[in-house]
Amino acid sequence: MSDCAQEIENAIINSFPEVILHWCAVHVMRAFRKNLKDYAFESSDKLILDTKMNYLAYGRNGKKEWIEPTFKKILEIAEKFTEFSKYIQNQWISNQERWTAAERDENLALTNNISESINKKIK
Repeated sequence: MSDCAQEIENAIINSFPEVILHWCAVHVMRAFRKNLKDYAFESSDKLILDTKMNYLAYGRNGKKEWIEPTFKKILEIAEKFTEFSKYIQNQWISNQERWTAAERDENLALTNNISESINKKIK
C-alpha cells in the first residue's frame, strides 16, 4: 500500500512486478481534498464531491457496480472546471482499482497506518 506517489509506485512495481498495489484511503482523501480546495465550487458541490469520494475510498459495503454511477455524479459536478475534471479522470478514475474500497478484498486494510486500520475494525 502506498500514498499515491508515482515515484514510490514505480519503484515498487519495478522491484516486484507481480505485486498488486493499493493506495491508502487516508492519503487518497488528503490528496483529493488538497486539490479540491483550489477550485471555486459551491460549498454544496464540495460536500457532494467529498462525500462521494469518501464513499469510494472507505465504503466497505459498496459494490463494484456502484463505482461507475458514483464517478458519473462526481464528473457531473467536476465538469464545471475543465482542469478538475481532467484531474478526476486521470488520477482517480483511471486508477480506481488501486484505491476504491469495492475493488479490494474485504480483509485488506484501507489505510497504511496501523492505528487507523485497527480503529476502523473496532468501529
